[in-house]
Amino acid sequence: MKVTKEYPNFSSGELSPKMLGRFDLSAYYSGCRRIENFIPQVVGSAQYRTGFKYVAKTAGNNPAFLYTFEYSDNLSFVLEFTNLKLRFYQNGGQVRETAQAITGITKANPAVVTYSGADNYSNGDSVYIEGVSGMPEVNGREFTVANVNAGANTFELSGVNSSAYGTYVSGGEVSVITEITTPFATDDLFKLKFAQNGVNLYITHPSHNPRILTITSATSWAITSHAPAGLTLSSGNYPVAVTFFEQRLIYGGTNNSPQTLYISKSADTGDFTVGTAVDDGIVYTVSGENNSIQWLRGTDKFLAIGVIGDVLKGTGGLDEVITPSSISIKPSNSYGVAGINPIGRGTQIFYVQNNGLILRSFEYNFESDGYIPIDRNIISDHITKSGIKQISFQEGRPNIVWAVRNDGVLIGMTIEDTETVSGWHRHITDGEFISAVSVSRDGNYNQLWACVKRGSDYFIEYMVDETEFPLFSDYFTGNKEADYAVFRNLMFEAQKQYIHLDSALSYDGSGYASVTLTPAASTGTGITFTAGGAVFTAGMVGRELWRKSVTGLETGRAKITAFTSSTVVTCDILENFDSSGAIPAEEWYLTSDTLVGLDHLEGKTVSVVADGGQHGQAVVVDGSITLDRQASVVHVGLPYTGWLVSMDIEGATQAGSSQTKRKSVVAVGIRFLNSLFCKFGTSYYNLNQIHMRTGSMNMDRPPLPFTGDRKEIYGNNSNDEIDGGWEREKYVIISQADPFPCNIQLIVPYMDVSNV
Repeated sequence: MKVTKEYPNFSSGELSPKMLGRFDLSAYYSGCRRIENFIPQVVGSAQYRTGFKYVAKTAGNNPAFLYTFEYSDNLSFVLEFTNLKLRFYQNGGQVRETAQAITGITKANPAVVTYSGADNYSNGDSVYIEGVSGMPEVNGREFTVANVNAGANTFELSGVNSSAYGTYVSGGEVSVITEITTPFATDDLFKLKFAQNGVNLYITHPSHNPRILTITSATSWAITSHAPAGLTLSSGNYPVAVTFFEQRLIYGGTNNSPQTLYISKSADTGDFTVGTAVDDGIVYTVSGENNSIQWLRGTDKFLAIGVIGDVLKGTGGLDEVITPSSISIKPSNSYGVAGINPIGRGTQIFYVQNNGLILRSFEYNFESDGYIPIDRNIISDHITKSGIKQISFQEGRPNIVWAVRNDGVLIGMTIEDTETVSGWHRHITDGEFISAVSVSRDGNYNQLWACVKRGSDYFIEYMVDETEFPLFSDYFTGNKEADYAVFRNLMFEAQKQYIHLDSALSYDGSGYASVTLTPAASTGTGITFTAGGAVFTAGMVGRELWRKSVTGLETGRAKITAFTSSTVVTCDILENFDSSGAIPAEEWYLTSDTLVGLDHLEGKTVSVVADGGQHGQAVVVDGSITLDRQASVVHVGLPYTGWLVSMDIEGATQAGSSQTKRKSVVAVGIRFLNSLFCKFGTSYYNLNQIHMRTGSMNMDRPPLPFTGDRKEIYGNNSNDEIDGGWEREKYVIISQADPFPCNIQLIVPYMDVSNV
C-alpha cells in the first residue's frame, strides 16, 4: 500500500527514546529521534549550526568559566575567569591595550623584541604579536614579557628560543592583553555568583570575601573586596549568593548561617546596618527544612530565593516594599535547586533542579494565579543525562536557552512561549565545551561564546553569525538574464562568508575598509596599481588583486609582479578590468594562497573553504597551510557532522496505523532553503549524497546554495543499496558533514506499507 507523510515541523526538538511509542501526541510529528548540530527554528525548520570562530587561548591555558558583563548596548563584555586571572572580550576579539609597532625581533635565545612608541611594558605582562613579515612563527601568539629595557625600547619573550625561526623583515604589532588578578582558583569558578549594578559587578563565593569588579574603560578594570558597614565578613561567614532587589543589595547564605539573608540599606550598597527605619538594613533567617540558600534573583515582582528544597518568594507583603517591619518569605511549592547561576527573562526564571538533570522555569500561571515550576525537558529527559553545570539565555530569533553538560556536550532549547515552541538540540565538537554564555555584539544581537577544550588546550571561541543571502525577488527588473546575473553574483559574494567549521580562522582579502585601488590601465602587463592607503608589502609579490563581481558587470584580475611601496605595486593583468578608474574599497580583494596564525590547530587535519567552495583538507604545519590556488576569502577549521533523524514514520493505512508494520521507503522529498550538499537515507550505513550543482551554473565557481524541492528516488541514485529494505521501524536521516549551510524545511517520505 502506497503511503506518504509530511514532516514540515521540527520545533519540538530531540525527543526522549521513551517517546518512540507516543505517536498519539502532536510533539511526535514535530520532534526527532536525533538533532545534533542542527538548530530547530521557531517557524519549524531545522538549520545546520554555524561554526565556532577561534579568538584566543585562555590565560595560562587553563579551563575558564565565562560570564557576561553588560553595561549598555554598546558596552558588553565576556569575562574569562581562569585560575587567579580575569580577561575580557568585546565585539569578537580579546581586549588589549593600544598596539605598538615592532621594529625588530632577534633570532636568539631568548628572542628580543624592539618596539617604537610609549614604554608601557612591565615584566610579566602577557602580550600578543601579529602582522610580522619574515618571522611567521611569532604571529598570532601570546608571550610573556621579561627583562624590559625601557631606554632601549626592548623586552625579551620569556622562554622563547627564536634561533631557528625565520629572519625578521618588517612590520608587526605587539599589544598587552588586558587582565587582572583575582582570588578565585580553578575549583572556585563554577561556584561564583553575580549581581550587576551599573559599572559594578558583585561576586560571591562561600570561601572568599565578596568582590566588586568595576569598569572604568574597556582596558581599565579593578577588583576590590567589599567591606560594607554593619556586616561582619570572615571565614565561614562569606555569602554564597548575591542579587539586587528594590534598590537593596542582598547577600544570602553562609557556611555558618546557610538560611540567612543580609539586606543592605535602601539605595546604599555599602551599609548593612540593621535598624527599624524603613530604609535600614535587615537580617532575616528563612525557617523550615532544606532551605539552605543556593542562589538569589530579584525580579520586578518578588525576590526569588533558590534553596535546596524549593524556590521561595520574598516580598514586603501586599503591595508593599521590603522593610525591617514588612518582609515575607513564602514557599512556592516548587522543586529544589542546584547551586548553578539561574537566568532571568522578565519575570521568568530558568534554573536547574537540585538533581542537575531537569531545567525548570519559574513563571506566573493565570489559571492558578501563582508562580509554578515548569519542567522544560519533560519530553526530552535524556538530553541532560550527564547533568548541567551552566545555563545561559540567548535572545534572538530563535531564543535559545543554552546549557553546558558535565560531559562537555553543549545543548540548547529553542523557545518561544507565545508559539508554544520548546525544542532541544545537541551540539558536538572536536573537543569538550567547558563553559558558554551569550553576550550582546555591537549592540545589535546576542552571540554565543564558549570555552572549549581541544586536546590539552583551552580556547575561547564564539559561534559565527548566519550568512544573510539575498532574495531573487529583490532584483527583479524585467530582464531575466540580467536579473539572474546580478543575483548569482550577489549570492556568490554572500556564500564566501559562511563558516561551518569549528575553532575556525579566516583570511578575508576585502579587509581594506577605506582604501581605494586604482589601476593605471584596464589591460596589459607591467601596469601600476595604486592603493589609497598603506596596503602592500614586499612579501605580496605573486599574490593577486581581484575586482568583486557584485553586479555581474565588473571584471578584473591582476597578479602582483613587483613591489614599489606600501601604496604602489606593479601587476600583470590576467583578466581585463572594466575601467582604469578608482575601485571603491568595498569592491576589491587582495588574494592569498597561504593562511597563517593556525598554531592552535598545529598537527590537526583541517577542512578548507575557499571563496565559498570546498578546498579539501590540509594538515597544519608550523601554524600555516598553503592552498593550491589563490583565493580572496578562506576559512579553515575543524569539521563537524550534523544529524537530523525523524521519529519512526507514521502513515495511516486502511488497516490502521503503520506502526510495527513492515515498511519500505521508496523515495524521500526534501524542501531546502539556501542549502548545499548533505546526505539522506533510512540507514546510517547507506546514505546517499544529494548534489545541488545544475547545468546552468558556472563551473569556475562553486555551486550556489539551493532553494527548492528535491525528490530522491531509491534505485535511481548512484547507490542502489541505499534503502534498508522492508523493516518495521523506518525513519529518515539527513546528515551534513560538509562545511556548508543546510536548512531543512520539509521532509516527505514515500512508503510501501504491508498489512502485517
